[in-house]
Amino acid sequence: MIFKRKIFILLIFVGLILAGMIVGLYYYQHNLSPAVHSVLATSSPSIKYSVTANHQSNPNAYGLLKDAIHTLAKSKQFNDFIKADQLLQQHLKRLTLAQRYEVMESFLQAVNQHISLVDGEKKELSRHNDFFLDVTPEEYQPPLLAKRLLTVLQPEQKKWFSQAINHNFDLLDIGEGFYIIRLNPDYIVKRFAPTLPQADQVFIKAIAQQNQQQFYYDAAIAISWQELGERAIFWENYTKQYPDAYFAKDAQTLAAYYLYFFIHGMDNTRPIEYFNEQENKPVIEGEAKQAFLFIKNKYPNSNVSQKIKQFEDSSLINQTIIEPVKPTQRSTLMGQL
Repeated sequence: MIFKRKIFILLIFVGLILAGMIVGLYYYQHNLSPAVHSVLATSSPSIKYSVTANHQSNPNAYGLLKDAIHTLAKSKQFNDFIKADQLLQQHLKRLTLAQRYEVMESFLQAVNQHISLVDGEKKELSRHNDFFLDVTPEEYQPPLLAKRLLTVLQPEQKKWFSQAINHNFDLLDIGEGFYIIRLNPDYIVKRFAPTLPQADQVFIKAIAQQNQQQFYYDAAIAISWQELGERAIFWENYTKQYPDAYFAKDAQTLAAYYLYFFIHGMDNTRPIEYFNEQENKPVIEGEAKQAFLFIKNKYPNSNVSQKIKQFEDSSLINQTIIEPVKPTQRSTLMGQL
């Protein structure tokens, strides 16, 4: 009986010793594990690659985009635009909303700097403005003009431009035989709008739609008076519907921008035929008069309608109803003309 008890106690003692050894071995291995991984990472290329690959699978999306945009702004190579565009497609949705706004604006600024660098001090792209003065009506469409420009560019600019016109860049007629090369605002609709709130999408799409072509040429309005009034109404309504939107102040400025031209016209397109001194009021040109009536009837409570009434009742031929304004730098960056 005593013998069995001694054996039992001995087994317990051995068990405790083994348990202690196991625990000790665990902590020993645990404490040395960083050193072991460090040695393995140094001595084994395969393990080092594995660690690096895991790190690269979760890159800093914001940092990658900022670096690519910075490179684009200082580059003449169109491949740098393509790289930045590819990174936007891959990583834009992973950014915070504030970062998306920042990346969009810095990217568009970089694109403009990129174009200026390619153009160069000698204005290789823009010096051929006189080249377009003798184009035929059949050649007047931007795609045909682009093909014609390719025939006279220097090799470096030709290579860049042949790539650019296949990636949302186009030629824009700005009047008097002058053309500029720009990133079409449709690009912003495609690449940035889907990642932004609804109010921003409405703003971006409207900018793109209204600025496929310039609405004035050679100090003359090139769209109808009614369309001009509708644009002023659109931006007025936008500010009412989205007062807290990111682009609300830009829209407010655009409402005043279009309203000024709707009321006062331009040097070569005036809404007033003459001033009737007997009746002491302006005689309004036919198309403008119809547009004024249309807006007043359709949008009687709008600010645009109130300004029309002030203009119609003005007793001075040169009375200023609204002061001229320029689009904000941000909306211009996004394609506003």
